Amino acid sequence: MSARTPWLLFVTTRAEPGLLGQPGIVFQDAITQNLRMPQSNFGASLATCLDADEGRLATELTSVWGKHDARFLKLYSVGLGKFLLQFFHAQPNLPANVELASVYAYRVHGEQPDMLALAFRITPDVPRVFAPNVGGAAVVPPLEPARAAYVAAQAMKLQDIDHALEVDADVRAEAINGTKALLQSANYDVDEWSRWLAAHERRPMIVN
Repeated sequence: MSARTPWLLFVTTRAEPGLLGQPGIVFQDAITQNLRMPQSNFGASLATCLDADEGRLATELTSVWGKHDARFLKLYSVGLGKFLLQFFHAQPNLPANVELASVYAYRVHGEQPDMLALAFRITPDVPRVFAPNVGGAAVVPPLEPARAAYVAAQAMKLQDIDHALEVDADVRAEAINGTKALLQSANYDVDEWSRWLAAHERRPMIVN
């Protein structure tokens, strides 16, 4: 919390409608709060991200939360980003901005991508100093709508890593070579890894 320079927060998490639970309610509430803010462009940005009708956004969100697809993963990413934005912005003396720097998805269980890998850039704001007569309850300024809108705009750039590996030979080669280098640096049996990968139950892959 006392950082003075920007830093990155990496989050990797399973994301499925059936696994939302209490965090899902928190994410939904964070989004709803911003949608209610007057003169906010967050709704327009979120509608564009989800390819939804802004006029029916509140209704469409209910549907998006319940269907496991790319729109759900984008909305989940926005919800997490909004939660972090509220948390860091609300710090009474050491506030910070939160930007979604990158968002990737891949499969670990089902046919649809169900794992998210996100990077959030946390940039400290100028420390807040309150006068002695403020009392015990410090008044925190409202969230800047532009910050929330930027999170939604970035979530629209979600990339399916599995798809990229399948269709882009250069990406596939870079991923394989990078993994081999990491395994070799850890004295891992690369030949055994290659055999395991070739016989993988859900996503077999032949590597040279």
